[in-house]
Amino acid sequence: MSRSELQIFLDDQQRQVDARKKLDQLVKKYRRHTPQVNPTWDCSVESIAMCDIDASWIDSGVAVFRAPFCDVWNLLYEPAVYDGSTLWNKEDHTLDKIVRVIQHWERSEGLAPMLLSVRASSRLGLVIDGKHRLTVAHRMTCAEIPFMVPLKESDWILRALPSVTSVAQYSSEDVRQALQLRGEAAI
Repeated sequence: MSRSELQIFLDDQQRQVDARKKLDQLVKKYRRHTPQVNPTWDCSVESIAMCDIDASWIDSGVAVFRAPFCDVWNLLYEPAVYDGSTLWNKEDHTLDKIVRVIQHWERSEGLAPMLLSVRASSRLGLVIDGKHRLTVAHRMTCAEIPFMVPLKESDWILRALPSVTSVAQYSSEDVRQALQLRGEAAI
């Protein structure tokens, strides 16, 4: 490793340490006083593609819905895990992710809705992606919440939640193209 490569490596390590310190300070600050933020959602296929979701969950496409928060809450499998009172519980949540959700919403930046999938044995919804967004939204007493389900499970949600309204539907091709664009942007 050359001297300049070593310096680049050391500078990068220092940036990571500085970012970690800043995040730790925000965790402490927000734990003392959690700001009241308005959950802001981005239901576009591009936003969905930015989530860290295994492609197999959404390879049939994605249906995005909106419903009263309490109706969605009552459909969840073990919702207590996502209760707003657990917001700063290290055993239940990654505190860095909680801080990042709050930061995005302080800046009115939309985040992708959570991904639900039906739990076959109980017909309840499992949170596949978005548990931190859900927990912060619960803490903020969000009245209505968007969520997505694999397109092949949209009939389940329509039967399980009569109060649901459709927001968007993205085909497997739409999702594939968005994931491809995400991959190209990461390069």
